[in-house]
Amino acid sequence: MHIKLTVTLLAFSLLVACSPQKEVLDGWIDSDERNLFSQLGVPDRTAEAGGIRFLSYAITSPYGGGTIRINTFNVEIASGRIVGTSCSGLCISLQ
Repeated sequence: MHIKLTVTLLAFSLLVACSPQKEVLDGWIDSDERNLFSQLGVPDRTAEAGGIRFLSYAITSPYGGGTIRINTFNVEIASGRIVGTSCSGLCISLQ
């Protein structure tokens, strides 16, 4: 009983401590593309469509096993400003 309660409380505290990665990504909106490059480096993938450049960064597991999340930044080509973001995969961040 004591172990079950401890595990339940630990799991709950981890859930409360997690914030959506999307909120972190959205903090980049309105930033200049050059700032993104200086902070995160060269993206793993890029694509362009409809006046938007999509810059994708693959986040890999420190324990092996490959990519756990892909963060994508949408950049308006004309201005170089970040106008949107998305996350796919494990999109939580422990604070």
